[in-house]
Amino acid sequence: MERTKNKSVSIASSLQSGSLRSGYQSSDVTIEHGQAVIYTKQPYIVGEPGKNFIIVEQKPKPSSYILYAILSTLFCFFPTGIFAILSALKCKKLVEKNLSEARDQSVVTKRWIICTVFLGLVIWNSVLVYVIAWYGIHNHWATPW
Repeated sequence: MERTKNKSVSIASSLQSGSLRSGYQSSDVTIEHGQAVIYTKQPYIVGEPGKNFIIVEQKPKPSSYILYAILSTLFCFFPTGIFAILSALKCKKLVEKNLSEARDQSVVTKRWIICTVFLGLVIWNSVLVYVIAWYGIHNHWATPW
């Protein structure tokens, strides 16, 4: 395992330094679970088999969920929505630098959005039940007699 990790790190560093012809920017190469991974649209092999080579995986870049964070902030629960927006902005910045950290931040953003929507639904439904009960008790909508 350690040997594979060192080999992956050396492959990634050689790709980043440009000693292997790859046509990638250094931000495209990431180390995930001890393996060098490059995200592209088409999977293929970089390097010579038997020597330093890796399989380039096709994985989409993580979503920042910025639109969902803004909408959940406006329509659901403002305090946790602010944290969702900040988390989404952090994820958007990390996509340019480190994809594995961006994936983790994307999961955190999604959790903040879910929390915001859940709290918003609970609070809005509680207010609705309270208003209906208040008007029912005070008999504003009842018959005039």
